Amino acid sequence: MALLIYNIIISFLLLIFFINYFINFIYFKDISNFKLPHSMKEKKPLVSILIPARNEEKNIKDCLISLAKQTYCNIEILVLDDDSNDGTASIIKNISKTFKKIKLIKGKPLKDYWTGKNYACHQLYRRSKGEYLFFTDADTVHQNNSVESALSCLVSEKLDILSACPEQIMKSFHERMVINLISFQLLIPPLLFIKRSKIPVFGSGIGSLLLVKRNIYKKIGGHSIIRSSCVEDTAISKLFIKMGYKFMIFNGVKTYSTRLYDNFGEIYNGFCRIFMGNFKSKISISLVILVLFVFFLFPFFMLLLLPFITFYADILFYVNLFLLLFQVLIILLARLMAVIKINGKIYDIFLHPISIFYMIFMNLKLIFQKRKGAYTSWKGRKLYRYSVNFVNDLLK
Repeated sequence: MALLIYNIIISFLLLIFFINYFINFIYFKDISNFKLPHSMKEKKPLVSILIPARNEEKNIKDCLISLAKQTYCNIEILVLDDDSNDGTASIIKNISKTFKKIKLIKGKPLKDYWTGKNYACHQLYRRSKGEYLFFTDADTVHQNNSVESALSCLVSEKLDILSACPEQIMKSFHERMVINLISFQLLIPPLLFIKRSKIPVFGSGIGSLLLVKRNIYKKIGGHSIIRSSCVEDTAISKLFIKMGYKFMIFNGVKTYSTRLYDNFGEIYNGFCRIFMGNFKSKISISLVILVLFVFFLFPFFMLLLLPFITFYADILFYVNLFLLLFQVLIILLARLMAVIKINGKIYDIFLHPISIFYMIFMNLKLIFQKRKGAYTSWKGRKLYRYSVNFVNDLLK
């Protein structure tokens, strides 16, 4: 009887989750569908494309060439070499000889209490002239409609800041298990309320594409306010929402792509950076583990174990079996919707329990790491735990 009550509660909560997920699936707008209003076609405002680059010699060329060929012509492309020790700067310099809109900026030494990317973005803003600031990463490749689509979307939706998720390039099993789950999580927040909300927790910006109105960015202090944040994209979108400005996240898979990580070590370091920036205690991370296990892993276990823990098939057995099948079906359908709307391979949804194992393992490893050390590393720099407290206190 206890198992039945438990399954009824979990099934009900998963049903609510699924209804919200389905609404988000319908509402998650594609920025490539937006067109510039007629007034902006006649007089196009300047858009500053701002790219921090640190040791990006294998990516920066493709990124810059894709941005130099945008359909939206009134752009400047500023690339900051953030103390690279590879050939990043020389590649940028060579490309700028062909594409005159590209300008190389030599980054200044990193200041205390700043993370590298925040300081790079701050320097880029100070050197830019555009009415709109288009922040992107050096490991992205953009379709020629990327800037125009983002600007059209921002203006049409009457927003102050927007972000868009990319098409994720995944070449290894590790990437597919972790990155697909991250894509799945994008459709969990209630998108219908984010634009109208003043609750910072709904800030879910993605740093590979952030488009911001310059005047408002300047008014709130931009990256200087969140200078020590490990996850500047989430932090700045939360800051905009807290200050009463309109933010929304969109589907950008038809406008640009990226490959986030090359191996499991990079995946784990990136994961640590994200979780250190969003969760400031072992308790909060433990709650994440609990939710992942109870709602997204335990139903699969119970479905396999049910015949072994029930000694005879009666009405309770079949009701529990039905509820467990219902729970698993809801989870797999939600995973399928994420693949259809964003990206991924359909057969990977059947490996969902393995994806959850990956996430739980990395969360557990992070808990123990936070006991013995207060930092992780990213791009060769240490990211300290004080950054978590700084931004969370700021956004309360």
